[in-house]
Amino acid sequence: MIPDHPLQPHQENARDITKLDEAENFLYLLNTQNFDTKQQYIDRLAETNYDLLIIDLFFHANQPLTSEDIEKLSAKVNGGHRLLIAYMSIGEAEDYRYYWDRLWDLHPPLG
Repeated sequence: MIPDHPLQPHQENARDITKLDEAENFLYLLNTQNFDTKQQYIDRLAETNYDLLIIDLFFHANQPLTSEDIEKLSAKVNGGHRLLIAYMSIGEAEDYRYYWDRLWDLHPPLG
């Protein structure tokens, strides 16, 4: 969930952030269940001034973000540009992801 005061993150600034060590603040948001639509999610994140957004590449686990979504999220409201990091688990297959085959519940793939 985005904090109640998303436009004023800790150490808010209008600088362009081009490297991770330049970020003064960040928002880590992987769960999109509190948003009814992908557009609502994108708009809400775009309203913030966080230097870094750590988000899932998918909305509700099955709708990928587009290049237009990424472009919109790259700009902070105050005019600066932020970094985006897309989360992806490489340690497990997740049964709510687009790639999951329901047959794997009964017959897991060998690996």
